[in-house]
Amino acid sequence: MLRTSTITAHPTSLILSSVFLTADGNTYQRHNSNIQARKISNVNKLSPQALRKVKKAITYMAHLAPTKTIYNPRYSSKFNFKLAFITLTLSSRQQHSDQAIKDKILHPFIDYCQKVYKVKNYVWKSERQKNGNIHFHMVIDKYISYEVIRRKWNEFQDRLQYISNYWGNIEERKAIYTDLVSYYEVNSTDIHSVRKINDLQRYLIKYMIKPNSTNRLRVKRNQSHLHKKTNDNYKFLSHNTKHFLKTCAGNGRIWGCSHGLSNITGARDFLCNAFEEEVKRLKADKMVYIKDEAYFLYLGFDYKTLERLRCVHIIQFLADYLYSEFGYNSQSVI
Repeated sequence: MLRTSTITAHPTSLILSSVFLTADGNTYQRHNSNIQARKISNVNKLSPQALRKVKKAITYMAHLAPTKTIYNPRYSSKFNFKLAFITLTLSSRQQHSDQAIKDKILHPFIDYCQKVYKVKNYVWKSERQKNGNIHFHMVIDKYISYEVIRRKWNEFQDRLQYISNYWGNIEERKAIYTDLVSYYEVNSTDIHSVRKINDLQRYLIKYMIKPNSTNRLRVKRNQSHLHKKTNDNYKFLSHNTKHFLKTCAGNGRIWGCSHGLSNITGARDFLCNAFEEEVKRLKADKMVYIKDEAYFLYLGFDYKTLERLRCVHIIQFLADYLYSEFGYNSQSVI
C-alpha cells in the first residue's frame, strides 16, 4: 500500500490530504479519529457540515459573478454591481408552518427570479424574528430593482393572505386600489447595500452563518415597525398560537442554494512537483492562513495571492475546473 497526497483547489483555499493507494488502484483517505464534529441539536442552527457548504457556496458565488455596470434611470447614474443581498419578511403574523411558507412563497419567488431575470446562482437562509415570524436572507447574482422584488414577494405572500391580513383582512381594500399598486407596496423587503464593502465574500459569509435566535416568541408592546392592526393582534396571542409559533420553527431545511452550488467538490488531483513548488511559496507567504493537521494541510488566502505569487499551475488547474463545472472563463492575467 502506497501513501501519497492529493490536492483540492478552491478560489480561496487549498487542501492537501494524505491518501493510500491500494494494489488495485483504488484510494481511500484516512481521517484523524481524534477530531469529531460537535453535534448541534438545535434545529435552528447550521451543522458544521452545513456551515462549510454555505461558506463554500458564497465563496464560489463571489468568485464566479462578474462585476456589471448597471444604469439607474431614476437617478440617471451608473454603478457597479456584483451580488445582491436581500431580506424577505412576512407582513403579518405567521399563520402557517415554515415549510408551507417555503413551498408557497419562497420557492415560487426564487423560480420567478430564475425564469424572468435569469438568476443562475443563489443562496438563502431562514431565521426567526423576535416576533416569532420566519424571515429569509438571500444572495443572488443578478440585479433586480427593489420595486420588483417587493411587489413580487408581496404577491406570493398574498397566496397565504399575509398582505390581506396586514390590511386588516378586509377584502374590500383591494377595490380601493384599482391597479393593486398601493396594495402591494407593503414594506416587507430590504436590499442591503454591498457595493462599498471591500471584502464582499467575508461580509456575506459572516451575515449568512450567524446563529439564529431561539424559537421563543418575544413581542414588545407598541412596536413602531408593525402595522397598528398587526401590533394589536400580537398583544392578544392565545396560548395555542404562541405554542404553534414555537414549534413550527425548524420545519424542513433552514438554508438552500442553486443546483450548481449544492455539491461543490473543487478541483482535485494527485500532488505533483509543479504543485509542490507553488504550495511552498504559499506556505512562506505571510498573508496565507495555514492549518496543519495530522492528515491534511489547509491553506487559506485571497485569490489575488495566487496571481501575486505567480502560481500558474494552480490557477490553470482551478480555471479548468470552473470552466468544466460552471462554464466560467477566468480573466486572470499572470
